[in-house]
Amino acid sequence: MRALLCFAFFTVAIAAPTCPAQYQMKEDRCIRPLVLWQNDAYQNVYHQAKGECSKDGAHLPIVRSKEDNDALNRIANSFDEINGWNIFLVLDLVCNGWTHRLEWADGTSLDWTPSGVDLSFDCVDKVSVTAISKPKQNDWALVKLDDTFSYTALCEI
Repeated sequence: MRALLCFAFFTVAIAAPTCPAQYQMKEDRCIRPLVLWQNDAYQNVYHQAKGECSKDGAHLPIVRSKEDNDALNRIANSFDEINGWNIFLVLDLVCNGWTHRLEWADGTSLDWTPSGVDLSFDCVDKVSVTAISKPKQNDWALVKLDDTFSYTALCEI
């Protein structure tokens, strides 16, 4: 009986997802709150956060569905330091120079966006614009790369 209990304990312990140091399990994702509230230009926050996340083999949030968007909004709103504040969540979007469209930094296409947000513009011609998530409003918005707002950056593994 004791062996059976030990086996069950180790099976659960091994099967339970764990996150690396500095990361927290939220919504079945390993999340590191890198920057919760930083008033700076988007491009500064993005490049700083991108570099820090990559050191861990992580990335900024990528949203592939409404479910992803909802989960990331709940995650962003779950931090006491920014709960209830109107923050802008930095997404892992880049401009593809060949297609002239925004895409995810992992090279996948931007197949889902919240209704009403049109990201089909030519990002090469409109090079100073990207999209951010607004977790409090459960929506996205376009911002200029040099716009200074309160940005939040989360790393995800």
